[in-house]
Amino acid sequence: MHPREFFGPTIKKEVFGKKKCKVEIIKLQDFYLRLKLASIRKNLTENSSLGVFLAIDGDKHPGFVHVKKMIKALEAIAEGE
Repeated sequence: MHPREFFGPTIKKEVFGKKKCKVEIIKLQDFYLRLKLASIRKNLTENSSLGVFLAIDGDKHPGFVHVKKMIKALEAIAEGE
């Protein structure tokens, strides 16, 4: 299953940065909630290193997962299997 199918309605387009670029994001709470509902995680506690890795900019915009980064990371994992 593709991540866009899995996270579907939680993916939003927001404008970030000085150049006003539209970026696809998922709120970190929604990200962990989807994982819990799919029985991938048992609890809703956030993993700080994962949040920093998938964030757009952890300092300026904490709490958002950059969808493009997440998909690239999942593709790299799938290639390794």
